[in-house]
Order: sequence, then structure tokens, then C-alpha cells
Amino acid sequence: MKRTLKIVLVEDNPGDILLAEEVLEDLDLNFELKILTHGEEAINYLSLKTKSEDVIDIDLIFLDINLPRKSGHEVLEFIRSQRTLKDIAVYMLTTSSAAIDRSRSKSNKASGYFTKPIDQKALEKTINSDVIPKLQKKHELI
Repeated sequence: MKRTLKIVLVEDNPGDILLAEEVLEDLDLNFELKILTHGEEAINYLSLKTKSEDVIDIDLIFLDINLPRKSGHEVLEFIRSQRTLKDIAVYMLTTSSAAIDRSRSKSNKASGYFTKPIDQKALEKTINSDVIPKLQKKHELI
């Protein structure tokens, strides 16, 4: 039996949330999805996780860049500044094709970047070639 992937989606657009859920459901994965809808909510949720758990059980974060209250870049900076969160795979999501967004995501050590709407084949390739091998190495359970 495959291990259940713990995925966090930080996205404020209901249509994009639905599309991401559909794309993930079409992949051959066991997953639990936690949905957060703005940057402050994401930072608060992750802060509570770091205070209440020695080992964070989040495997993957999809993070919209253009979020209310705190931007995805601010959330990513927070994640990378936390000892227990910094190694989680974080993929940025955006409708923007602006070079500055890609550059800032890269400088903040995002694991990757998807332009919305999320392409199922690109997501599947990323998960199978990048995320799953890292998790296998980390957990040796999948």
C-alpha cells in the first residue's frame, strides 16, 4: 500500500482550488489535502504545526503567489526560515508569467513553479520525478 501524501494547497480562488483537486484526484496517488485560502492563514497553520509537532507531516505545498493578507512569497520566506519546515517541497502557483515572480520564487528556494491552470501531465511528471523520489529517500515508506 502506498503511503498517503500530505499536501497543503494555499489558494484563494475557488475555481483554482476545484481544478487542483480534480488534477490531484486524476493522479494515482493516496493523498490528504488541506486547503488554506490566504497567506496569514497559511503562516498561522504552519506555525501551529511547528509548535505542536517534532516532525512535520506535510510532504508537499502548492502555494499561490497572489494571495490576500500575505503573498505567497512571504509565506515561502516564512517556510524557508523555519527549521522544521524548510525542507518541504513548495511549488509556486500563479497566472503570472512575469520573470520577477519566477526569479523571486527561485531566490526563496521554491521547489518549482506552475502556471495556472495547472497542467495534469506537468504535475504528474513533477510528482513522479521529483516529489516521490525525495519522499522515498526521506521516509523509505512509499
